[in-house]
Amino acid sequence: MVSGGNPNLVPEKANTLVAGFVYQPSFVDGLSLSADWYKLDISDSISSLGAQRIVNDCFSGASPQLCSQVNRNAEGLLGRVFNTFLNVAQYRLRGIDYEASYQTETNFFDNMEESINIRALAGYQAVNMDVPYGATTGTDVSGTVDNPDLTGNVSITYNLGPYSAQVQQRYIAGGIINPNFIEGVDVDDNTVESYQTTNLRLGYNAETQTGATWSLGFNITNLLDEAPPRIAGFELQGGNNQVVHNNYDWMGRRYQVSFNMNF
Repeated sequence: MVSGGNPNLVPEKANTLVAGFVYQPSFVDGLSLSADWYKLDISDSISSLGAQRIVNDCFSGASPQLCSQVNRNAEGLLGRVFNTFLNVAQYRLRGIDYEASYQTETNFFDNMEESINIRALAGYQAVNMDVPYGATTGTDVSGTVDNPDLTGNVSITYNLGPYSAQVQQRYIAGGIINPNFIEGVDVDDNTVESYQTTNLRLGYNAETQTGATWSLGFNITNLLDEAPPRIAGFELQGGNNQVVHNNYDWMGRRYQVSFNMNF
């Protein structure tokens, strides 16, 4: 097998289209809403397929153009396979990102500066598809454990003079393990449950007589100690064991104290 570069490569080409809007209604002071839609198409994506894939797709007729990467010896037997970088695929991505924020001053305590800030972020992935070499379409992996189709994050921050408190909620939609799995054949249960965690942060900010500033923070990650969904390890680790995907918090509740000073 020969691997390496390829002087015949052409540049990858990307067509990106983005459209969005921001709305700040005059009748609700401090409220801002926005949405951004995006469409991404990449052609002539550069990658290497691997020697076995090149041989299989050449001799099966799936991608006859790959036969130029295969050499036979004088007896007609397989000789060398050139696993060089090729312009092999297309990539398609579609989705929408949302954001909503609201900030207002409150007056629960006299003679103290107060404010509440609420911010919500959400991302919806409609299409995430890699089109293999020689094909016209591919498998849409949006909604899988690797690429959840909906994620969200909501945070509420309350400031009272030098004190602050923030509660943050993170959400990952449920989905499937693998779009190519047949439930009951490849895996008993191809679904993954939705997952959410809660984080808490308490803070205090102050200034010294010399003008230096310092802050003290106390964080609790995964406040409610939510266990992540268990996923069959057939595809992810090559066995029938259960695994925890990196998208989820597998460490459980934990605490952190931080101190920062600028002078």
